[in-house]
Amino acid sequence: MDRSVMDNKGKTLIGDSVWYDSRQGVSQAFRNVVFGDSVNKNKMTGNYGEYWENTGYALCTDSAVAIDYSQGDSLYMHADTFKVVSFNFETDSVYRKIHAFHKVRAYRTDVQAVCDSLVYNSLDSCMTMYRDPIVWNRNQQLVGEEIQVFMKDSVIDRAHVIGQAFSIQQLQSDTTCYNQVSSKEMFAYFENGDIHEAQAKDNVLIGYYFEEGDSVPIIYNYQETTELKMFLKNQKLQSVWTPKTSGTMYPLNQIPANKKQLTGFAWYDYVRPRNRYDIR
Repeated sequence: MDRSVMDNKGKTLIGDSVWYDSRQGVSQAFRNVVFGDSVNKNKMTGNYGEYWENTGYALCTDSAVAIDYSQGDSLYMHADTFKVVSFNFETDSVYRKIHAFHKVRAYRTDVQAVCDSLVYNSLDSCMTMYRDPIVWNRNQQLVGEEIQVFMKDSVIDRAHVIGQAFSIQQLQSDTTCYNQVSSKEMFAYFENGDIHEAQAKDNVLIGYYFEEGDSVPIIYNYQETTELKMFLKNQKLQSVWTPKTSGTMYPLNQIPANKKQLTGFAWYDYVRPRNRYDIR
């Protein structure tokens, strides 16, 4: 069965039926909709879509999926509704904001996320997540009241966790053990897709395992401080800096129950998107 198609300057709107108003420059598509942008290398799918050619505004809803393939690795997102708003339209300095709401799930091979809603800004490649956001990178999980993730050259570059920040890293040598940091605010810096530096500020609690080589954890370190800087290599702790701190080193069989898992600990691996098909 033939499908209706509208094509305008690299923007294509396809659906089982398409309506177009040439006076206002508005296209609407219904059922099995595909909106493609070959210039900016992204597309959206759903069961209703519209595009305003004079402003660059686009909307897709009802089983909506957005795919950005402008980088080396594609980002797949699902939400109830996507809106694309263009700024400086029809100029060389055009940039876009993609608004996704609600029930957002996102997948890339190096980073996955869930939240209620998000905004992606192409100007600074920043994805800001709101309401119960969770971000995963390899064996690392970040949660907070709001999370900003910045991309650079197709990989995650840095993350900023704002409010009730909590970082959890599952040990590769013993998956029943977790390194944890909680604070009011947190920053994570990445290199080749891996965290190489982390910072935590205000009301910092630390629960960290020291490992013997790549084998097993041998000591658990619990600390309370005001600020923390951690430096890692190949997902292994290299060095730690803190100002004045209080804490205790525990043998594994003597860790107090209220210290082994910091207040607010939750490992949300069961809601993590596993592949691009697991975002719905």
